[in-house]
Amino acid sequence: AELQDKRWFVEKKEGKEGDAPIVVKVTEINQSVYIGNCKNIVVQIEGKCNAVTMNSCEKVGAVASDVISTVEVIRAKKCQVQITGQCPALTIDGSESTQVYLPKDIKDMKCFTAKSTTTNLVVHKGDDFDEVPLPEVMSHKFVDGKLVSEMQKEM
Repeated sequence: AELQDKRWFVEKKEGKEGDAPIVVKVTEINQSVYIGNCKNIVVQIEGKCNAVTMNSCEKVGAVASDVISTVEVIRAKKCQVQITGQCPALTIDGSESTQVYLPKDIKDMKCFTAKSTTTNLVVHKGDDFDEVPLPEVMSHKFVDGKLVSEMQKEM
């Protein structure tokens, strides 16, 4: 990982099963982490950071504690994100088969998805975990001149 200005970069890394995680030690809360064009790696982010972005990755895992603004997953395939602290926003865009593990004590978080398939949030349910799929299909209709959008569980 390389720090440039206020952003940590983990780019063009390819690993194999059993490799040790790449550790990013964030030292200031205004620093962010960018993981791009990586395959088969795990990135462990230590310390509170401003934001985490995973872009164009495949089979990548990222573990972050507290994130001040947002975690973004963009154009990713079969990736996982684990948040162990607080994070106010999660954005998943143009991705497939994304798993996001949330902490037991998550308070408030907004989740935005666009053009993504098979996205699951994994939440604590007692001593176990519950996988919550995010809807992929929306229906839109006009009712009394106003647009109304609804989630569809199935087509």
